[in-house]
Amino acid sequence: MRRTAFLVILVSLLVIAAACGGGEEATPAPTLTGAAPTGTIPTTAQTTGEASFELLDYNVYIDESGDLIIAGIIENTGDAASRPDYDALQLVDAGGEVVATPYPTTLELIAPGQKSPLIAEIYEHEGVPQNWQELDVILQEEGYPADLIFDVYITLDPEGLASEAFESDTEGQPDLFGVSGWIINNGDYPIARPTVFVAGYDAQGKLIDVDSSYPAPDYLDPGMNMPFTSSLSMVETITNYEVFAEGEVVESRDLVELEVAYYSMVGPDKYGRTHFLGEVVNQGSELAVETEIIMALVSEQEVVVDIDYVHSSSISLNPGDSLPFMLTSTPCPARQEMWDEPVFMVQGFTEDSMSNTHVAVYSDIEVEGMDSLYKPYTTLPGFASEGQVTNTGQAEADIGIIGAIYDAEGKVVDVAYAYGLMFVGPGETEDVELRFSLAEEAADFKVFYGALTNRY
Repeated sequence: MRRTAFLVILVSLLVIAAACGGGEEATPAPTLTGAAPTGTIPTTAQTTGEASFELLDYNVYIDESGDLIIAGIIENTGDAASRPDYDALQLVDAGGEVVATPYPTTLELIAPGQKSPLIAEIYEHEGVPQNWQELDVILQEEGYPADLIFDVYITLDPEGLASEAFESDTEGQPDLFGVSGWIINNGDYPIARPTVFVAGYDAQGKLIDVDSSYPAPDYLDPGMNMPFTSSLSMVETITNYEVFAEGEVVESRDLVELEVAYYSMVGPDKYGRTHFLGEVVNQGSELAVETEIIMALVSEQEVVVDIDYVHSSSISLNPGDSLPFMLTSTPCPARQEMWDEPVFMVQGFTEDSMSNTHVAVYSDIEVEGMDSLYKPYTTLPGFASEGQVTNTGQAEADIGIIGAIYDAEGKVVDVAYAYGLMFVGPGETEDVELRFSLAEEAADFKVFYGALTNRY
């Protein structure tokens, strides 16, 4: 029996933009659950014919990092579902010479007659053309061959949308236009790797900016939903917007029953952040893999003020076992005052429902050291633990290591994550350091680790 492992979700919205500040409330969308039908993944709707793309509108500007941004809206005017080719976007000068071919990001599968946002950039270190304001943006008409597209994508539905303009915190930088909402899988099949695009327009309908995001969780059964947030640069005033979302159709995956056993709050710290510390427990009867923890901070009016999430996908969790976590609010004092409580969502899968990123649970790793704490600085607070991890097997490993400090009652009071251990080859050894911000001595210290073999 498939179990949906999400806790109760308070479905509400607030614009979450990069700037500090509040947002416009929206009507809450219903929280839905569902199970995927049995059967095989459907084939693409059309594999004959050709796609043809037209660039309907675009805007070009330099962002706060000095990168050249190209935002566009395109339409498939052909008779097959596809996407633009990888080198379809070109910057050309007055003489028709191609100056640059930045990679365009769009929806993966654009149906005939369907529109899609487009975004591309040339990083400052790559060399932004000095005469970029005089260049034309051209999109080659022919699309990627439809008969070479084997993945299936479906449109996801946005609900409960809200928007708000935010003043920039940095003088001389453009204000921001935030959009948030919930994305619903109203299709008949499970999806993975959801993508959300938001296009912002001025009062005359001219495109100003495009933003793309990849919200969590990474997997949705039919009827499940997820929050998203986007932030667009108001290099010109934005008054209207469109939301586009899609997901790749995948085989059904079995979820394990996971829940947050308890949590505590620490802060706000000097940056205005509050840290949420606790443990996730496996309440099911099977091993849980690729665990993901999502936190929404909500107001008394059930408005989502902030979102944070953490992947612990390499550390498997046996039935009855717990795994520590730490989630953190945005470092913004104004937003800190807006939320009332956290709402947690947890997702994990059975071993035979692993994603296509990994192959199997991997046990051929050896951890040395990291059995004690020391103070790295004599005049500053904090503790550290150091050690090594070795891949003793014959396959490349994605290794996860988490350290947790506990108080006398056995509650988590600090958590540290080790990073950069995704591709540890056979026989390789990597140094590991865990850094904790806790200022005082604690009663206990534990290290959790695990590994999965990578598919690619």
